[in-house]
Amino acid sequence: MNYYLKKLLLVLPAIILVILFMIIPAPERLGYGGWMTLLIFLIVIYFWVLEILPLAVTAIIGVALLLATRAVSFSDALSGFSSSAFFLILVGFGIAIGLVVTGLDKRIACKILCHCSTERSIILGTIIITAALSMIMSNTTTVILMIPILRHLVERTKINRIALFLAVAFAANIGGVGTVIGSPPNVIAAQAIGLNFIEWFVIGFPFAIVMLALLFVSFLIYFKLKNKKIKIRVSKLKAMSRKEKWTSLIILATVIAWFTSPLHGLSTVTVGLIGTALMLVFIYSWKDFQKYTDWSVVFLIGGAISLGTALQATGVAHWLAENVISITGIEHPLLIIFALVIFSIVFTQFIQNTATAAMIVPVLIALSSVYGTAINAFVFPVIIGVSMTFLLPPGTAPNALVHSETKIRTIDMIKAGILPTIFAFACLFILSWIML
Repeated sequence: MNYYLKKLLLVLPAIILVILFMIIPAPERLGYGGWMTLLIFLIVIYFWVLEILPLAVTAIIGVALLLATRAVSFSDALSGFSSSAFFLILVGFGIAIGLVVTGLDKRIACKILCHCSTERSIILGTIIITAALSMIMSNTTTVILMIPILRHLVERTKINRIALFLAVAFAANIGGVGTVIGSPPNVIAAQAIGLNFIEWFVIGFPFAIVMLALLFVSFLIYFKLKNKKIKIRVSKLKAMSRKEKWTSLIILATVIAWFTSPLHGLSTVTVGLIGTALMLVFIYSWKDFQKYTDWSVVFLIGGAISLGTALQATGVAHWLAENVISITGIEHPLLIIFALVIFSIVFTQFIQNTATAAMIVPVLIALSSVYGTAINAFVFPVIIGVSMTFLLPPGTAPNALVHSETKIRTIDMIKAGILPTIFAFACLFILSWIML
């Protein structure tokens, strides 16, 4: 079948949806603006699920439709591109690029892996370094950095390659929830409910530590990792360059400033921008920034936040929340939250977790308002849940990268991901109960 004909058939349901929305009168509570926003929301979600277009392109089209239909004000439609979250994701790339350009990322990984002498310790070392890097840079960038290093190890040892590469994907997903800059869904949620670096860290970091330990346990059980000593030949590292030392200093200062923000009063974004500016002046060039920044992620975040703002401004989010409650018949907040956690983990197996987060955050905020419950109790467990994706490649960028770059079969990912998924459900239920 012709490529364009296939695309047309995929777009056809969206065209039918537009026609239906034009025929059916808008609910009184929504009005024109809300009805158009709901239509745009459904179209964007449909395109995201089937990936008819790249996710970032769909997000930009969503913003364009908000402006064209005048469903919301000009400032609301473009709010995502002026939000702190938009700049925070740029900051994440700005810090990460310093590690890439100077080679400090490989030095850190090799230093840890040089001290590993068994299959178990190599997998544990891989989990630790991947998770640690995912907390200070994008988990996508972390996986891109780790794959060449681990290929080097696979060539020189008899280690279980499937366990090694899946450890990278799964640890990046988990480590990414440890800090607000670790994963795009965190950024979307933090922007929506006004959380700073420390407020996210207090909840996200302990959860990540527990899940990383359980991830290692699940690998011990499933892969039956050996404790027999094996030789690892890692390339000899040169002495640290001056740029590596400066990069280390800037990152350390930035992280300290994030943790001490209540003392000096500077926001997470301000501190990150200062760190990025120092990187641009002393470590790498603007061309490096352009080259290594994943602009599709940047525009996806901006468009997703704009769509979320529109859902809240027009009352669509609240309207959806009330209808979800009436349809399910569930009344206890804990059961509602955990039902949403299950939905988020299952749904995210099939589409990118960023898209899921953008779709569900406005609904979560509205639900917390309906129940009179703290926003964090609804948002945290569900948003962390969208990153606990261990079964299928499409769910997160780390899964997709490892699947495509290492030729690991989907069935192998599913089998290895069952235990971590069960552990994630248990941990998220406990987290939901604690936060209520």
